[in-house]
Amino acid sequence: MEEKRRYRRWEIGKAAQCRFQEKALSCSLEDISLKGGKVVLQAAGAGLGESCELTITIADELEPMNIACDIAWQRKGEKEIELGLYFTRIRDRDKERIFNYVFEHFPQQLIKQWWSGTN
Repeated sequence: MEEKRRYRRWEIGKAAQCRFQEKALSCSLEDISLKGGKVVLQAAGAGLGESCELTITIADELEPMNIACDIAWQRKGEKEIELGLYFTRIRDRDKERIFNYVFEHFPQQLIKQWWSGTN
């Protein structure tokens, strides 16, 4: 299947938290790019087009990142809900931290993406 996203996503599987207005829910950040990500929740927090704040610590020694998001899509399963998030406010330094984390911990994903589509 051809990737249609502007930015490729990297699979990281990190614990995170989504805050929907006054409600904070634990979630799993399954994948991330510099402009969005996919989270998996055990309970509903908000619906399509609504906003949330994603809090994630990608490395133990770094301060948490707080990223403002809009919900771009949602998929409901029997026991969990997947949300596609679009980052509406993320600091440049946090984008750099995400890339450096992926480069250090998942270099094979970057190499595969760099060389995809070449002969």
